[in-house]
Amino acid sequence: MNTLLFLSGGKGLRTNKNIPKQYISIAGKPMFIHSLEKFDRIEGISEIVIVCEKNYIEYIRNICKQFNIKKKIFFADAGNTRQQSVYNGLKIIRTPSVIIHEAARPFITIEEIENLISIEEANVVFAIKIPFTVLKGGEFIEQILNRDELFNIQLPQKFSVENLLQAHEIAILREQEFTDDSSLLFNNSSMKIKIIEGSSFNIKITNEVDFILADEIHREYFSRR
Repeated sequence: MNTLLFLSGGKGLRTNKNIPKQYISIAGKPMFIHSLEKFDRIEGISEIVIVCEKNYIEYIRNICKQFNIKKKIFFADAGNTRQQSVYNGLKIIRTPSVIIHEAARPFITIEEIENLISIEEANVVFAIKIPFTVLKGGEFIEQILNRDELFNIQLPQKFSVENLLQAHEIAILREQEFTDDSSLLFNNSSMKIKIIEGSSFNIKITNEVDFILADEIHREYFSRR
């Protein structure tokens, strides 16, 4: 079985809103609920660990009750960084496998979650090909990277809890900081990580423009499903 490790500790500073972005409504629901409702329907998910700021725990409990989220929910403290937040959550997980997702990606589908869980490999990530030119440089261009070899990593991701926890502890000892767990695991273990095709609809809400895109995606794609 799998535990959902749900990252909801971000402050959303780039959205210029007065509350963290994951609690802002999209199509009449707080952003984070769009994902939780789908994971709640997945038989392969036994429980949910939500990583968040302590002052939002009661709010999240009430909203989950309002939207009839049935799975057992536990809470872990948000860290100063994403990496610390994941580590805090991993330490209380009781299943051998973890699915990591973030509240700022509301447009994952049930079919995609079930596909991720069904893959035999222990460590699996979604990714999509990068469709644009990527440059390396500072003030001037130093290199044009081959986009055929580049991927945009997405969540959710599936990992062996044992593998990922060990990799996090190595990163702590080495004072390394990563913004993605597949990168952390790749750098601090010999474990293989399988890539499966993601979706261009599975965007991360990061700035004000993304809220406009989110409304369009929900109206044109999800509301018609």
